[in-house]
Amino acid sequence: MGLSGLSLIISFIAVSSLFIQSLALNPYAKSNLAVYWGQGAGQNRLSYFCEKTSFDIIVVGFINVFPDQGPAGWPGSNFGNQCADSYYYTKNGTKTKLLDGCYQIKEDLPKCKALGKTILLSLGGGAVHDFYEVKSEESALNFADFLWGAFGPLTPDWTGPRPFGEASVDGFDFDIEKGSNFVLQQSFVLCQTVGD
Repeated sequence: MGLSGLSLIISFIAVSSLFIQSLALNPYAKSNLAVYWGQGAGQNRLSYFCEKTSFDIIVVGFINVFPDQGPAGWPGSNFGNQCADSYYYTKNGTKTKLLDGCYQIKEDLPKCKALGKTILLSLGGGAVHDFYEVKSEESALNFADFLWGAFGPLTPDWTGPRPFGEASVDGFDFDIEKGSNFVLQQSFVLCQTVGD
């Protein structure tokens, strides 16, 4: 099975396991419609697509830098024109690639959920580097914990960044377009760990 086939299987597993948690989405329906959003230079806001379309699932792209490749071991993000050019800094002052000025997405996520939309956050997309890299199982587990803390349901235990504020996504999608088999293996670790 080729890289794209494994990527498709990982995406299916990740998305399928999350459908059960969504109240409005019927995972058994044969008419669910999903779309990627978040990379257009002139795209409309997320709330526009939630209010004006019949999409059931909107996959927001992308977390496009993995921690093993990012400054100070942090992931990075790119959401097209939806965030200010403002990034998080680590406690020691290192600038990361994780956007923190995503005010429109912060405002739009609750509106979309109120309309019964399922919102997933995609990991991957076109690689910033030559490929995506997860160096170890420990790294995959730390990445999963970071993703859940930063983008999952708000909890008092998480003291790290919250790019979307109190709003959270419903789950995660894997769009690993370039990576080794090891990255794909560690993606399974991510799938199994996020939300535990």
